Amino acid sequence: MQNKLTPEARCFTRVYLERFGLDRDAMCAGIADYLSEDEAELFRRNFNSINNDPLTVSAVAAIVHLRDKIRWGILPGSCVPEILSTYGAQIAAAVSGKYHRLEHYRSALSEESRGIGRESFLDLIYRSFALGFREKWGFAA
Repeated sequence: MQNKLTPEARCFTRVYLERFGLDRDAMCAGIADYLSEDEAELFRRNFNSINNDPLTVSAVAAIVHLRDKIRWGILPGSCVPEILSTYGAQIAAAVSGKYHRLEHYRSALSEESRGIGRESFLDLIYRSFALGFREKWGFAA
């Protein structure tokens, strides 16, 4: 309780990304880079509902945990593209609510999931959020 490690305090995507130096503004800015101005504004207005959606939180927590397993050598680096594109797709599906599009999301993100370095990893996270958000609101073709 003293450290605010309660379920209510941990059920936010941002909590799992803070260790990469992200706060709300940085997270919104990174995702906005992959959205139009109108989409980015709508995302900012809906940030809180996306940030604390349990399905999105679980997808972000999973991909961060898997990145750790890769960095620690528990999972082989040869699996990085498949792991990251699959779990990035999970984020996109959680944001959009369109789980039937998982394979589409995985395919769309497969070229973007090259590494586990901070910048490339966060870029994948941003792209995943943006991909799901665009489809949620009908911006995607």
